[in-house]
Amino acid sequence: MAKNVLVLGAYGLIGSEICRALTADGWRVVGLGRSERLGRALLPPDRWITADLAQLTTAEDWAPLLAGMDAVVNAAGALQDGPRDDLSAVHGASITALAGACEHMQVGRLVQISAPGASESASTAFLRTKAVGDEAVRASHLHWTILRPALVLGETAYGGSALLRMLASAPLVQPLTLAQAQIGTVALEQVGDAVAIALKDGFPNNVDAALVEPQARTLEEIVLALRAWLGVPAPMLMLRLPAWLGAGVSRLGDAAIALGWRSALSSTSFRALRDGVQADPSPWREASGQTLRALPQTLAATPPASGALREARLQLLTPLMILSLSFLWLASGLVSLFHVSAGLALLAPAGLSQVSAWAMILIGGFVDCVIGVAVLRRPWSGWACIAMLLVTLGYLVFGTVLTPWLWVDPLAPLAKAVPAAVLAMTAWARLGER
Repeated sequence: MAKNVLVLGAYGLIGSEICRALTADGWRVVGLGRSERLGRALLPPDRWITADLAQLTTAEDWAPLLAGMDAVVNAAGALQDGPRDDLSAVHGASITALAGACEHMQVGRLVQISAPGASESASTAFLRTKAVGDEAVRASHLHWTILRPALVLGETAYGGSALLRMLASAPLVQPLTLAQAQIGTVALEQVGDAVAIALKDGFPNNVDAALVEPQARTLEEIVLALRAWLGVPAPMLMLRLPAWLGAGVSRLGDAAIALGWRSALSSTSFRALRDGVQADPSPWREASGQTLRALPQTLAATPPASGALREARLQLLTPLMILSLSFLWLASGLVSLFHVSAGLALLAPAGLSQVSAWAMILIGGFVDCVIGVAVLRRPWSGWACIAMLLVTLGYLVFGTVLTPWLWVDPLAPLAKAVPAAVLAMTAWARLGER
């Protein structure tokens, strides 16, 4: 009879790979995560639990979720605090409660996915809070394993690997900061296999091991290797930028996170690369007998998914789409509100009353400003894009009726609204993706 394993963060990059590996190894996998839609796409409905780790901070919260489980794998986590993520709760309080609940419910094994460099004195809140969860696991009386994957590379990408793909996809010129930072990598497939090995009968207890290739390499080497892997020609120019510039740009990613976006670019990612992602591969080799693949072998064994280069470039362009749409609508609204006389002159040939013209200009300006602000906040951005389309269609209809001559105006104000609407729908389509 198959044993049951609960995988936390099951639809994430690492979590979904762990589900694949454990299913192939004969486990009955039950997933847990915040999104029911993503979870049901990964696992059958009777094997998915919709829950937020930040709300599971006592052993009593965990107890009903652990009933019948033989093992638990924690692959959940967040990179940085934000409107949807509380690192202390997700990495610390929740995992501390989980370890206690596993002891009480007599769950046989617990595998914690952590990170190299996790410690109380680490430079990022991500690593410091991960260390809290790690310590709770180590202090338990469970059969535990802590695995620390380095930079994870696979067919798909998320977080740091997505950021490096974005950089590697740049045409002609290769911009790069922290070029000499030392980074170790690991294949996504081998992370899943490592968890399956750790859950096998006879695997040693109390193993704390990094999952990393035998030798680290520079960030520049990795980016150039990814560039070749994606099929991008060698750069005509290596643009090695100062670290202070990279740190400044990472703050823009922090601003995006504060607005609810999941940004691969952040100060946490920058500090992790600056500090280097290095670890000793020997503890895992000694515990498992497995030597993990080096970067060239990882890339050779992992052909890029169809459209990987296009996706990397679209990730780079998506923030620009959102910012340009916000700029367009805010500029349009502010000009309408603060330069009413120009609007009145434009509408004068239409024969509207002064009051009607004023009302149209002021209401339109206000609506434009609201949409321009709303698109910047992730929870509202999809609705803002739909509003852009509907309002643009309204402008085109009323513009055609009241001011049809603007279709042949040399500056083409009505004609330009059409590509603006298409851009809004393109952004909306991107926002609907994982």
